[in-house]
Amino acid sequence: MSIDDARRDLAGIVADLKSEFPDAIGEMTIAVFPMSRVPGEAGTALAPIIAVLSGIVGLVLMLACTNLAGLMLARAAGRSREMAVRAALGASRRNLIGQMLAESAVLFVAGGIAAGVLALWLTN
Repeated sequence: MSIDDARRDLAGIVADLKSEFPDAIGEMTIAVFPMSRVPGEAGTALAPIIAVLSGIVGLVLMLACTNLAGLMLARAAGRSREMAVRAALGASRRNLIGQMLAESAVLFVAGGIAAGVLALWLTN
């Protein structure tokens, strides 16, 4: 979103709030700045907070990926008997690995599509 779009959106929100709550809002105004140009101490105070929040988001994503990898490994270990039967019937290692990769790819693509749809829904 551009700065001008953000200013227009926030000006509309403030106008709606002023019409709904004229006594509580008073002469409130909204200023929109790029993060690199936040004036005074507010800009220097926001940088560490944003860094900490970014780190927390990264840790949560890392935990989610680790959990998913653990689930995939547990699933593969549970299917060891099936893979042994397939190998005994003549399937090569390449075929077995290709099957596991194809199944994993379907799960990852479905998860990516679901995450994209959820992100679009939550941001609109």
